[in-house]
Amino acid sequence: MTSENLASPTLVPELFEHWDDEEDLRWKAPLDALINNTQTPLQAAQTVDNIVRAATTERLQKLIEYASSHDVTVEEDGLPDFGGLGPPNAGPIADTFMRWFGRVCMAFSPYSESQNRFMQFLEELRNLPRWMAPEGYPNENGDCSRTEFWSFGYNWVGHEDEFRGLLGDVKPKYYRDPAAHNRWRNFQHIMARLTANKFVYCAPFNALFDLEPSSASKSKPNLEYDIIAAAQWVIWPTECSYVYQECLKQETATFYWYPWAKDQWQQWKREFELVGENVQYDDQARSVARQALQRMKDIEEEVRTLHNIGNP
Repeated sequence: MTSENLASPTLVPELFEHWDDEEDLRWKAPLDALINNTQTPLQAAQTVDNIVRAATTERLQKLIEYASSHDVTVEEDGLPDFGGLGPPNAGPIADTFMRWFGRVCMAFSPYSESQNRFMQFLEELRNLPRWMAPEGYPNENGDCSRTEFWSFGYNWVGHEDEFRGLLGDVKPKYYRDPAAHNRWRNFQHIMARLTANKFVYCAPFNALFDLEPSSASKSKPNLEYDIIAAAQWVIWPTECSYVYQECLKQETATFYWYPWAKDQWQQWKREFELVGENVQYDDQARSVARQALQRMKDIEEEVRTLHNIGNP
């Protein structure tokens, strides 16, 4: 990639937690193997797929066996009573993997070898043979609702909530904390990359909306780490092209879930221009802002040349 890849302190991937039990460790093992490069992305994807298949099949089979030897009653909340056995719920299992994925990728710089390896892992998951994973409790015939694995995409609702939940943890709390600043940048970029490549829709959580408009009087309303994090959505070719194409679809954003609009695009261009000229910001933030602005102009020109249209 041609954009400046900022120097980062060494960040430790936050995969393991002190409350992990034996099952957590088993399920996290393929992601740990990816971190340490002891499994290929395909091998890790196959392992995760096998874990989800085995876990959901086992849970469903236990429910069916219970129903064959017990009278299943309906509780006050309307759910069947299977003696405390939980449903297979493949979707929430996948959501959990995505939460771990997001936590780990906070440690990886944009388009670094490690980040690329984790993105390839998702590509391999998406390319595996599709299967219908069980969700919810079975009916009297042993049938239950099912979800297609691993389709990803914007219609696979749930994954985005895991990234929404991580926002409060990763947003920097202190100005002088370079490691936290880089985790914030990395987190914004992995969300931008997932969104642009149609894995998980994280657009509502982009840091571009954290930017307060500057004025021509050279005020400094934004922090450097927010500028650098926000730029991750537009400083890279694929991500910037996605954002621009989406912005062309509406004049003004009226609902936070669809945040892209022509007026926002112009506002962000203006903000990056002002930051790039403002000596109150440090050299790194000014450099990133100038790169972001230039990338936005380049994308505009590419699209205008291709489709013979004007600026938004």
